[in-house]
Amino acid sequence: MKEIYQEIVEGYSTAYFYYYPESSAPSHGGEPVYSLDIPDRFEVDYEHFNQLKESLYNHQKSLWMQFAGQEPWTNLTLTLTIGGNMKMEYGYEDLSDLDPIEKQDRWEAKHIFGE
Repeated sequence: MKEIYQEIVEGYSTAYFYYYPESSAPSHGGEPVYSLDIPDRFEVDYEHFNQLKESLYNHQKSLWMQFAGQEPWTNLTLTLTIGGNMKMEYGYEDLSDLDPIEKQDRWEAKHIFGE
């Protein structure tokens, strides 16, 4: 399973994700891996990782731009399962009063740790 978070508002964008490696699936009591931990944990080249991360940002921004002329979403959670299922959850709330750490903590509590 993979959980991807994207937030885009005029002048600000962020994205991060968590995933479960095959050997640590939730059904086996495994822990999710935070996207920025991947290069160290799995010995992935930093430059290659940053290129892939930038590609993810660009694809997500392209998706956001597809909504031009409609009410713009401020954040999106994309859930992908091993079985190939996908769920997209759009958020429209104003997040400008929250700092980035608080937003990430709230999202993790809901989508990663099920609180």
